[in-house]
Amino acid sequence: TAILTAHLLAAIPARSRRGRIDEPQDPLLRDQPPLDADCGVELFTVELDRPFHPARLHEAIDELLDGVVSARGRLWLATQPDAALWLESAGGGLRIAPGPTWLVAMSEDQLATVDAERRALAALRWDNNHGDRHSALSILAHRPEQPEAIRTALRGACLTDDEMALGQQFWLGFDDPFGLAHNDPCDDLPRATDSKLTHREDNR
Repeated sequence: TAILTAHLLAAIPARSRRGRIDEPQDPLLRDQPPLDADCGVELFTVELDRPFHPARLHEAIDELLDGVVSARGRLWLATQPDAALWLESAGGGLRIAPGPTWLVAMSEDQLATVDAERRALAALRWDNNHGDRHSALSILAHRPEQPEAIRTALRGACLTDDEMALGQQFWLGFDDPFGLAHNDPCDDLPRATDSKLTHREDNR
């Protein structure tokens, strides 16, 4: 048994997670997965360095429900500056829930507990005004036209130059269908209750 266990452990790749559960701020893609289309199936990423307008993001999500195999990643929402939202989808179901606090919004005590890998990744994209805030998604699609359509929809959901110039305090006034303070939730969404923020979309 000990010999078999040793052989099994030796077969685990050096870059494997080795029992550690992926966190929302971990790299979305590890090692070197193929990013070229094959028979119409393509794994691709979308990375954006400005926040989403909540209402426009809500509309853009339709692109992630139209035939996409799966998607996962972090979202920077203009109305929620302290923490990322975490998106996961499979087939026609999609869920958005609270994610971890951005480093730029952490206290000194909180920063002291952050692992070195996350600090290093944040430093690579650090912005003097917005810190480590960003959006990043990995998406598996199966139709050739999907990647560009999704990229276009998500870029269009970001704040415009004029909106960016108005600043964070102005952004907080946007109606937010992803937040507890939304006064008129969509008919096809359950109303958020208590302290849990969960946004679900199903086949429509």
